[in-house]
Parts: sequence; C-alpha cells; structure tokens
Amino acid sequence: MSCSQDFPYTSVLYSELGGETGTIAITVIAGVLSFLTLINFLEEVWFFSKHYDDKQTRPKILCLLALYPIVSCNALLSLLIPKATPIAEFLSALFLSFCVLQFIRLVADYFGGTNAMVQAFEGETVTFRTPPCCCCCCCLTQVKLTRKTLKFIKIIVLQLSFVRPGILYVLSILHSDGRYHLDQSSEPSQIYLWLKVISTISTLFAIYGLVVTFFAARRKLSLPRFHLKAATLKLTLLVFDMQLTILLALARYEKITCEGSRGSFVRSISIHNFMLIIEVFLIAVLARFAYRFTEQQTAGIETKEMKQMKV
Repeated sequence: MSCSQDFPYTSVLYSELGGETGTIAITVIAGVLSFLTLINFLEEVWFFSKHYDDKQTRPKILCLLALYPIVSCNALLSLLIPKATPIAEFLSALFLSFCVLQFIRLVADYFGGTNAMVQAFEGETVTFRTPPCCCCCCCLTQVKLTRKTLKFIKIIVLQLSFVRPGILYVLSILHSDGRYHLDQSSEPSQIYLWLKVISTISTLFAIYGLVVTFFAARRKLSLPRFHLKAATLKLTLLVFDMQLTILLALARYEKITCEGSRGSFVRSISIHNFMLIIEVFLIAVLARFAYRFTEQQTAGIETKEMKQMKV
C-alpha cells in the first residue's frame, strides 16, 4: 500500500529498502552505534565491579547507565521491525521511568539516606521557581526542606513512572486492536492527542522535579560532576518525548514526505528512532564521564560531613 500510515511488515519494508542505498547506510550506522553503546555499558559494568565497592550505590549507578543501551536497542528494533514500535517504546519508557526513581534514591544515598538528607537541610530553604514549569511564577517562594517537602518533590518526579508507561500501554492495546492509527494523532476526537498532551506535561513536571532536586542538592554535595549526572537524565527525558512530538507535528503538516509504503507519520517515527540512537550514544559517553571515577572515597567524605553536622 502506497504511503500507508500504519507500520509496514518487514517483508514489505525490506523489499523497498533494496534500492535505497542511503537508507541502508543509515540503518547500518544505527546498528553500529547501538552496538558501541552496548559495549560501552558492558565495559562500565566490568569497571564498577572491579573498582567500586559501595554496594548501596553501585546497583543504582549501573541501572542508570543501563538506560542508554536499552533505549538504543529498542530504537534499533523499531527501525528493523516497525511493527514492534509500540512495544519497544513501551519497554524504553518503562525503564526510563524506573531510572528516574533510581536517580532520586541515588541522591538520597549520597547524603547517607533520606533522614540524613533532611537533617542536612534543617533550617534551610529550597526554591520551586525553576524551569521548565515555574521559572516565571512569582507566587512561589522559598520553602523549608522538610520530610513533607521532600515527599512532595518525589511525587512530582515519580508520577512519570506511572503516567507515561500507562499511556503507552493503552496505545499499544488500541493499536493491536486496530483502534489507533498514526494519521489520527492530531484529530481532537481521537484519544492519542489527549494522551500525548498528558504525557508531555508529565515529562515536563518530572524534569521540573529533577531540577528542584539538583539545585537543592548541589549546595550540600561536593560530589564531582554531579551536574553532569543530572544533565544526562534530563537530556534523555527531553529527546525521548519532546523530539517525537515535534516530528509528529511536522508530519501532520506534511513537512515530512512519504516514501513507498511508509507514510509521513511512519517516517517521522523512523527519523526519531535514528536520531534517538545517535543522541543516546552521545549521552552515554557523557554519562561515562560523569560516573566513571571511584566514588566510594567521595561518599566517605560526605558521610563524615553528615556526621559532623549531626554532632
């Protein structure tokens, strides 16, 4: 079928790609980058198992580093088997949401636990007037960081762990039943538009919670490259959700043309997956620089500081 807005079968896709040298080259490049991302993670596992003895923070760090090969391999799977796109995107979103939870727990571990984190900020305030949601909201003032405030920040971040995977799960079911097609994505009567709006808002608020956590924690933590640790996760959230929204909007206004059986919406998702593989590879390199040093010494210093503050 010419310019179909449904994901093509592999038999149709590969028969068309036989005469598209450029597309084949792009697919090979995507495969190589995904392989390098995976090799990079396996080497990081070896490094942390040999040189990092903190058994409390090591699993969380490895979980955060595993995000990049998982997202990259799922994006590659979507390129090679387009029909698998809904389930691949769902798995990536599910693990990304889990990593957001692990990052919050990692920050608490750097303080020596939630109790130590609250005690470290005793009598001090945090600001909620930060981007991307509330940088211009003058009604927000400085708030004392208490256990209740910390719980509220966690809720802002962790809502993403339920909202986005749940949305993608519903879309996967609708797609398998033939009730959802990509060309219906901008019709107000279709559920996809509203679910996409909710997903985007959820992502923005999760990034907002991470920014609030980062600005509060960096005043107390002398941890090297802490800003890069937060930046890698925020960048992944941005490219995973916002980029696809922009490309689908371009496809709706026919800025992305169809090729063969692949309609504009199908091609926009393919472009997103190829760009995602490149971006995730670069973010993985940045994360390697952010996390790759023996942190147990730094953690020990932070623990002593917390003990002195308690005394």
